[in-house]
Order: sequence, then C-alpha cells, then structure tokens
Amino acid sequence: MLDEKLEEFGKIIADLKAFGLTPLQAKIYLSLLAFGPMSAPKIAKLVNIHRADAYKKLKELINFGIISHQLGMPNIYVAESPFIATKMLIKRFEYNLKELRQRRKEILKLIPFIQKSRNVDELNKEPFFRLVIGREHCYSLARKLIREAKREVLRVISNRGLKRNIKGGLFDEEVRAAKRGVKITIITNISENNIEEAILYSKFVNLRSSESINMRFSLIDESILFLGCAGNDKEMSLNTKDDIHLLTTDPTLINIMKWVFEYLLSNLLCGLIL
Repeated sequence: MLDEKLEEFGKIIADLKAFGLTPLQAKIYLSLLAFGPMSAPKIAKLVNIHRADAYKKLKELINFGIISHQLGMPNIYVAESPFIATKMLIKRFEYNLKELRQRRKEILKLIPFIQKSRNVDELNKEPFFRLVIGREHCYSLARKLIREAKREVLRVISNRGLKRNIKGGLFDEEVRAAKRGVKITIITNISENNIEEAILYSKFVNLRSSESINMRFSLIDESILFLGCAGNDKEMSLNTKDDIHLLTTDPTLINIMKWVFEYLLSNLLCGLIL
C-alpha cells in the first residue's frame, strides 16, 4: 500500500531531497502526511525499517520542525503541513548557510597563521600530491601509513567505514600502532549498525561519535594527509573502484584538516559511552 501511494509522490520525494531530506526522512514525512498521525512502531512497520531507526529519524524530523509529537502511550507523531514543513526546511538551509559563512571567516583568519608558521625548509620543499584510485589500493596504502606512524593518527571515518576497517586489516594495524605508543583518535558515526565494532575499537583507540559525518580523512603525524575525495559508502566490498583518495604532504592542507578535526572534536556533545 505504501509503495503504491509513494509512487504518486515520486516527484515530491525528489523535491524534499533537494530541501535537504534523505529519501528515508522524506518517506517517513510523506507517510505521516498521507496516512495520518501514528506511533513509531506503526511507522517502522509501514516503511519497513527497524523500530530504533524509526525513532532516530522521527527525532531528526522533529528537530527539523516538520513533524511534531503528542505525548501518550505510545507517543503519536504528526506531520506539519507542506507549507510549514518547506518553510522550516528553508530556514534550516539559511541557518546552515550563515554557519558556513562564519566558518569561512574563521578559516580565512587561520590561513595567514598557517602560512607564517612554515619554516624555511618547509617552504623550500615541494608538496607531494598523489591520487589513489580503487578501495583495495586505498586500504593497502592506509595500512602502510598507520604501520609507519610514529606519534599520532587522527581519523574521520563513516559508520560503515568502521566495519570495513576491520575487514580490510586497518584495525589490526591500528591496534599494533596503539600498542607501540601511537595516539589514535577516531571520529565516526556510531549506531546499532556498528556498535560491536565500536566496542572492539574503543579498547585500543580514543573513539568518538558524531551523527554528522560527511567526510573521510586521516592525518598521520601532522605530516601526511590521506583525504577521501569520492566513494560509494554503501558498498562494503574492498574490490570497488569507486574510492578515490588524495595523498599529500602539503602543509597548508594538513593544517586546515587538523583544524577541521579539532573543530569536530570540540563540538561533540559528549564522548563515547559503551
């Protein structure tokens, strides 16, 4: 019944994606709009997702201001009208744009200090740039970088990336690096999907969780940056050719990404609690 109904709203789903909603968020909103107020368990059954995922997405939509909930046993969720919903989504975009403009000012202020911090030797060195294509090749190089790390490894990886790290042998290298004294800090999105891997990781590294991970990169000893440029994150295979990373020793890029990492770390609401 839902699929037939949503076929009628195919263009609306595409438009809602343009407003910043994921397909699942759009599907849940349209379900409430089309079928009326309902509880989280009913929504989960209707769109065929786990109940915990339904609660998570409903909370996100409440934060966006496009649905509300009525307290009860259980709580009932109600869709705002399309007029109000689109207005709230536009306000969200305007707020994010304001934040980006502020961050741009902070980055532009930072650049001169980064440039001044270079010593003469660094200025005389030519930065190294190399594109690495293919996930297997990327993982092979990442293992080598971690194996050769001496002091510190800072990483931002996706929810599924935590699982792939174990599959691709990166976890084993990180454990060995941690045991020889390398400080490793990883920011990722921890959920039911990867909680077992997160528990395993937390025994050896400083693991932190953020729901807004939209980039992938590794910083090795503040001297090497391995930056994810493209890739199909849903694909778990190591054989895909979709992954593209940039390997560089450019001091400016390294300092910018270190600042980004510290910014993400400082804006986390809390540390990992397992």
